Order: sequence, then structure tokens, then C-alpha cells
Amino acid sequence: MLETYTQKLRLRFPGELEERFREDYYEKSLNSLRVSLVLGAVIYGLFGVLDTWIFPDTRETVWIIRYGVACPAIAACFLFTYTRAFKSLMQPVIFATVLIGGGCVIAMMIVVGSPINYFHNAGLLLVLMYVFTFSKLRFLYTAIASWLIVLLYEAAALLVMHTPAAALLNDNYLFISANLIGMFSHFHRERYMRRDFLHNRTIREMEEKRHILEREKILRDLHDGLGGITTNICLLAEIGKNAAQEEDVKRMLETISDLSREGLAEIKGFMQSLDAREITWPALVPELRVSGRNVVESHGIAFTMNAKIDGAHGQPPSLLWLNVHRVYKEALTNVVKHSRGKNVEVDLVVDRHRFLLSVRDDGNGVPADSTGGRGLSNMRKRADEIGGAVTIRSDNGTVVRLEVPLRDRPGTSVPGTAATA
Repeated sequence: MLETYTQKLRLRFPGELEERFREDYYEKSLNSLRVSLVLGAVIYGLFGVLDTWIFPDTRETVWIIRYGVACPAIAACFLFTYTRAFKSLMQPVIFATVLIGGGCVIAMMIVVGSPINYFHNAGLLLVLMYVFTFSKLRFLYTAIASWLIVLLYEAAALLVMHTPAAALLNDNYLFISANLIGMFSHFHRERYMRRDFLHNRTIREMEEKRHILEREKILRDLHDGLGGITTNICLLAEIGKNAAQEEDVKRMLETISDLSREGLAEIKGFMQSLDAREITWPALVPELRVSGRNVVESHGIAFTMNAKIDGAHGQPPSLLWLNVHRVYKEALTNVVKHSRGKNVEVDLVVDRHRFLLSVRDDGNGVPADSTGGRGLSNMRKRADEIGGAVTIRSDNGTVVRLEVPLRDRPGTSVPGTAATA
């Protein structure tokens, strides 16, 4: 949607999105609008000091216009900003206020009379500047208000003040130029504001979807991992209570002990995957080494690991961290259950562009007609979730290879000194 919008010059979103933008615009503009109204009232009021020196003969009438109409209108608008109705009427109310401000300057020009009224031209330019910079009007309201003020001046100059042609031409040049410059600037400012709003909204939606996805996957992992372990412990405990032979009870307790250690390892893995302060690429190496030894060495299988972290400092995403552990554990579990091998060698390579984890054993290998069980299917699904791929082949045993591209991933493109573990 952002690309589509940037190709258009329209200052309006489709449907409900426009309402969301206007709410956002109101919330971000309200405080600065109040400050600008106070500033406008102060500037408008201070010019009354000059009326005493420059227009002493018409001072009272000018002050009635200045302090009896313009300043009270600005004050009323300021007080109205604290009401609930202002949110829906913000643009029309400000529009009316700036028109009153510009109209009062033109009225003072009429009262003063020619040729002294030209001193108020600067005041009318200030009003136009205020409309484009401080008023918080959206582009359409701003353009209409500024041109109405200029048209009011044209009518007064031609029909009431009878301004000389040379002076009228000069004034028109200034006012029209000011309007064109202000409109150009205001159009692009609002366009950038809308792009920024749309960009921030898109980022929030992506973050929410990512958060929901990670939460669902973590809940599923908890159910499949700790849920299964806890269920087995409960069943074994019930069987152990009814076992008649002491040897059977001892065997049940040993199994429960093994499952408990496995459950603690699961909990530790989840805590590390969710605690961003501990998730670093170098920290992944000892975790994989320790968990690998715990899985295979208790079954009489030798374990070795080679790892290299080169130029990939920072923090990997928690979902990547979690799925890597799952694939790694599944690969080692398959070695223990099916390979009948005596050695396992793990190779880990992480650089700026990729994450590569390889688990090799010297066992039976994968049969040529094997399609892979549920464990292999789960490994491929987990790799797909993090944008990677798992390949399995027989090469004097079995080699399970997990590769994930890291280009443009947060935390992986930060330059750093190579660290080899």
C-alpha cells in the first residue's frame, strides 16, 4: 500500500484508513496547536502598540477590530480545544479563526485609509505565513483559507480602498507568491506526514503478526515438548505406584529422572530463546555443544563440535534461536535412536550471509527408499519457518544440514572482529 500511495498525488487514504490518519493527526497536533494559538494571539495583540504611534487618529476603531474581534476569536478557539466537540470540528473551527484573523487585518486597512493602510500589508503576509505553518490545517483547508484571504483583500482594494494600480500589482505579486510557495511546502509536508503514518502503521501490523506467530509457535513447542514429557512422567509415576517388583519401580524412577532432566533442558532452552539479553551468536556455540553432549554421550556415542562465528555479532531473532535448537535436538535424537553409530561430528558456521549447522554420524545412513519419518518432516517445517532448508543425505553415515540465509536479518550485518570457537 505504501508504494501505491507514493505513486499518487492524492492527500487522502481509502476508507477507514483516512479516519485513522485524522485521529492520529489530531492527537499529534493538539498540543502544538494550542501553543500556536497563544503565539498568534500574542503577536496579534502586540501589534496594537504600533497602532498608537502609526495610526493615532484611528486607534480606537482599529483596537475594536484587533482586541474586540480578532483576539477574542483566537481565545475562543483556544478554549474550544479543551472540549470534546473540538475533535470532530477541529479543521472548520481553525479555518474560521484564520479567516477572521485575515479579515480583521483587511478591515483595519480599510479603516486606516490610503496611503497609510499599506503598513498592514506586512500583517496580512504574517497571517498567510501563520496559515501555512502554525495553523495545523490540512492542505485543502489551508489552500481555501489562504486564497479566500487574498480574494477578500482584492475586493477591499478594488471596491473600497481604490488602491492604485501599481500598489495593487505589487501587493498581488507578494500575496500570490506567498500562497504558491506556502501551498507547495504544505502539500509536500502533509504528503510526508501521511507516508510516515502509513509506514509506522505497516510496521506495527508486521510486528503484531510476527509476535502472534512467535507466540503460537512457542505455545505449540511447549505443548509438544514439555507437555509430552510431563504426560510421560505422570503415567510412569502411576505405573510405578502399582508396580509389584522393586526392580520395576527402580526402572520407572530412572526413566522419570531422565525425563525430568530432559524437561529442565527444555525449560532452559525456552528461557534462553525468549531472553533477548542472552541471545548472541557466540553464546549459541557452548549451548549447542553442551546440549549435544548431553543427548549422545550418555548412550556411548562420542561427540565433537567445530564452530566458527565470523562477522555475525549481535542478536539472532528468538524464533531462529528456538527453531535451531529444535532441529539440532531432533537430528541428534535420530542418531541415538536409528544410526547405531559410534561418533557424531557437528560443524557450525555463521557469517554475515548464512547460518550453517551440520550433524554427521558414522552409522547406518538413510535407506535409499526412505521418505523420512515425522521427525524429519518436523525438521523441514521448522527450517521453513525461519526461511532456511534442511537437507539429509548418506555419506558414510548420515549428514543432516541446516542452512539459513542471514542477509538483511537484524543483528547479522554488523561489522565485527571474527570470533572462532
